[in-house]
Amino acid sequence: MPDLRLFLSQPRGFEAWVAIVRNYQKCYRVMTLALESIGLSVPQHEILLAVGLDPGLTQKELAERLLVVKSNVSGLLQRLEGHGLVERAADPQDARSKRISLTPEGRRRLERSFAVQSRVVE
Repeated sequence: MPDLRLFLSQPRGFEAWVAIVRNYQKCYRVMTLALESIGLSVPQHEILLAVGLDPGLTQKELAERLLVVKSNVSGLLQRLEGHGLVERAADPQDARSKRISLTPEGRRRLERSFAVQSRVVE
């Protein structure tokens, strides 16, 4: 039998937090399997969705929005760009930055991946 003192010593809300994490992991697994059919990963879908909602984001803004480091976004963007789903253009106000937008194929893939996400949420 588990030691109940350990459970009772947990911070208030700990059980709810664990339930949220478990449900997130379940949804992530379901999304991973569902998105495989259209050739995307969950992080790639999240990038397409963020850029589709706010075209012209910089890589830094995208990383902040997705709560990841810039280097993670960089690799994902390279793959998405290689598949013709996003394009990066120089920022006219800041030569160090690139503005990210969806290609027409990226928009089509986003529509498909968003339909997948909607089914998972339902």
